[in-house]
Amino acid sequence: MAKSESQIALLTFYPEFPDDWKSLSNDEQVALASFLERLQRDPYDPEIVLKSESHGEYFAYPVTDKIAVIWKLRYGAPAVGLFAAPREIWVLAVENRPVTK
Repeated sequence: MAKSESQIALLTFYPEFPDDWKSLSNDEQVALASFLERLQRDPYDPEIVLKSESHGEYFAYPVTDKIAVIWKLRYGAPAVGLFAAPREIWVLAVENRPVTK
């Protein structure tokens, strides 16, 4: 069953994201956009979870062999259950480094 628009978490980006986006190659932009769509659709996707580093509430995912995206899930009050649907996904950084798991 497809999620309704109200069930999809809002992506919120850090202020410098537009500049960082412009500095990425076309292939990196495509890979990042594809990942963010998957993350927004299902932040608990097993592939995302398995390939991500976790640091408390923060996660890092290797989008390519050169860049990683850092994010945090934000919930409505209160979050109920282990896989509660997030209200927002805060994209905190795109870094020029691979994530090592």
